[in-house]
Amino acid sequence: MNAWKKLACGLLIGYGSLCSPAFADDPVAPPKQEEKKVEKAAKVDIVFVLDTTGSMGGLLEGAKRKIWSIANEVARAKPTPEIRIGLVAYRDKGDAYVTQETDLTDDLDGIYKKLLSFKAGGGGDGPEHVNAGLKAGIEKMTWSTDKDALRIIFLVGDAPPHEDYGDSFDHNSLAKDAITKDIIVNTIRCGGDGATGKVWQEIARKAEGMYVTIDQGGGVAAIATPFDKELADLGDKLGGTRVGYGLRRREMEEKSRDAAESLAAAGDDTKADRAAAMGKAASAPSAGMGGGAWGGDLIAGVESGTVKLADVKDEDLPEDMKKMTPEEREKHVQAKISERAEMRKKIEELDGKRAQFLKDEMAKKGDKDGFDSAVQKAIREQAEKKGIKFEDK
Repeated sequence: MNAWKKLACGLLIGYGSLCSPAFADDPVAPPKQEEKKVEKAAKVDIVFVLDTTGSMGGLLEGAKRKIWSIANEVARAKPTPEIRIGLVAYRDKGDAYVTQETDLTDDLDGIYKKLLSFKAGGGGDGPEHVNAGLKAGIEKMTWSTDKDALRIIFLVGDAPPHEDYGDSFDHNSLAKDAITKDIIVNTIRCGGDGATGKVWQEIARKAEGMYVTIDQGGGVAAIATPFDKELADLGDKLGGTRVGYGLRRREMEEKSRDAAESLAAAGDDTKADRAAAMGKAASAPSAGMGGGAWGGDLIAGVESGTVKLADVKDEDLPEDMKKMTPEEREKHVQAKISERAEMRKKIEELDGKRAQFLKDEMAKKGDKDGFDSAVQKAIREQAEKKGIKFEDK
């Protein structure tokens, strides 16, 4: 200590604070502030490898109705996962196609539109080119490279694979290849064909997946609830709060038109599932990024902190916002954020009531697996093993 500090301590011995370490020659470091932990959103990649031959019409119609229900179930995890879905349609040699692929994407409206285009046709000789479909699912999808991502294939069909084509496609080696790439293969057999069941069980066992048998028509339960219509309407309004900007404005507008077209003939149950899934996605940390429902959306970008309104150029704004002052723009965007938050809150409340209603109705009917319930059950179980936690319904 220097001389004046010693003097101060001697004169004011009763005031211990003057002789405290604060008077030491070396300054005391300020207390460390506790850092906020930001939870990383899990990545979930799901590819449906679907038999689209003539006997699969019922399953395909069920899948079209329930794809949003499946997405909504995945979105129940906390924090809301980044969900991508891919499709592989397969038939057989001599049909209109052997495989058709739609790569993994977070644009679920686009996936729904693609599913709507699937028609059952072809086939007829018993076995189908299952192995070509499975190989496409494993090798032709742009799977996430995140080591913690959940990567799942659902192989869905009612006929065994051709093993007589001499093309080196073998279901056992394909299953092993999947698991070496950390891709789980679940198998869903439609109907009761014994040969299909045997192969489906082998694939699921080797690829660490789940095997389940469902009704030939898909076994999808159509249950109307008192909450469907209001949720459907809220979904439309929520979509209407999107504000496209920059280079992606036109893309967003086109996607919105496509979605409206695709959903025109959909029932309120499908629209309700979509509203619930969109509501969860809109509140996710990644909202405003990627190519999904909120990709290129100014409101989601500002709300999530990925976009600063002041940095957006005038020419990149929609016409109505170009005429506003910076203060008016800020007020306009904040009003949209508040409006969206209220809608999300209402959607979440109604979705919870609807989920309980559906659970009660399913319990009355008996616990029988359909396409959607089989998929949801597998996702929940396999997600838990990756540390992805789900809210209880």
